[in-house]
Amino acid sequence: MRTFFRSVYGLRDAFDVIDYGNKYLREIAEGRDWGADVRRFLAEQSTAPPKTQFVRWSTLKSFFRWAFYDDPMIEGKLTTLGRGIRRVRRVAVSEKAPIDKDDIMQLLQVADVRMRAVILCLASTGCRVGELLQLRMNDVELDKKPPVVHIRREYAKNKQGRMTFLTEEAKSALEAWLAVRDQYLKVKGVRKSPRSGEHYEVSDDDRIFPYALTTIEQSWARMVEKIGYDGRDRETGRRVYRLHSLRSWFRKQVASVVGVDIAEALMGHEGYLTGAYRQYSKKELAEAYLKAEDALTVAIVDRSKEIRSLAEKNRELERRIRELEAILRYNRGDLEKYGAPAASSPSVARIMDRTDKVLGGPQRVEIVEINGEHYIRDA
Repeated sequence: MRTFFRSVYGLRDAFDVIDYGNKYLREIAEGRDWGADVRRFLAEQSTAPPKTQFVRWSTLKSFFRWAFYDDPMIEGKLTTLGRGIRRVRRVAVSEKAPIDKDDIMQLLQVADVRMRAVILCLASTGCRVGELLQLRMNDVELDKKPPVVHIRREYAKNKQGRMTFLTEEAKSALEAWLAVRDQYLKVKGVRKSPRSGEHYEVSDDDRIFPYALTTIEQSWARMVEKIGYDGRDRETGRRVYRLHSLRSWFRKQVASVVGVDIAEALMGHEGYLTGAYRQYSKKELAEAYLKAEDALTVAIVDRSKEIRSLAEKNRELERRIRELEAILRYNRGDLEKYGAPAASSPSVARIMDRTDKVLGGPQRVEIVEINGEHYIRDA
């Protein structure tokens, strides 16, 4: 109804919808052409997504059915007025492009310090945008390992509190934002509350990100346009790259490392909060998150090849150590066989000299006996 009254009365500032509802009913009683108002409103809504049109029209019908409860012709009138509204039997699902690490990297390259913190916090916590924008500093424990984020029940969509975490990368981005947050707020000055209409100092807002959802969404939209990803769904008109895509990315990354139960629990999906979430202790959740941290870190270089190379080198070093131990055991056996004075003999001296060389370089050697003399040669 709020949107309808804005259309009817040309309202821009905050207003009391109940007051304007009573005003409109009085004007209808005095002969106002409410049908013309509805036709004009529906024409204005023709560019809105189908579901939005349907929901707004359903709300209007309920209002007019209540207002004309004693008019037997009201259903026919409403049917005629809403003839152009397509009934949405199922929720229209917008096409949504999956976001990956490279996409997030590109977005971070065009992000300011505020949006960099927003993106990395969303990508590393799996929380909803609305939940992130309500967080206070006492909801975050940056000194923990990993840093803890408490989603209070009053913030959560399903009204159930939970705990999630930040990567070290996201922690650094958040600390960078907090270092300049007050400067950002000084520029904003005084705002007007959209609900109460009262003015307040932005600096009095104690949220970590003291911004409206539309402000963050607009910043995201500009960033998406900058990197050339401003595709839209043909049916709904919504962008295929949305802030919610970061939540989906979190689920995929965490589930690939520690399983879907942990991922869903940290994200706050209702079914999991009543089941899987409660079967894990805080310590178990933190340990599972640390295992998935590399997968959630955006700017980290892929170290899988480096790790494989180091593993191969480690195996080679272990092999060389075993060979050297065999050589030393042979030397000890040789000395025991010939007696201590034999250590000064040319045969044993050559063995020891070559042993020292092997210890100092990557040489593979073997000991052979020729005509009673012992030699070390490259294998």
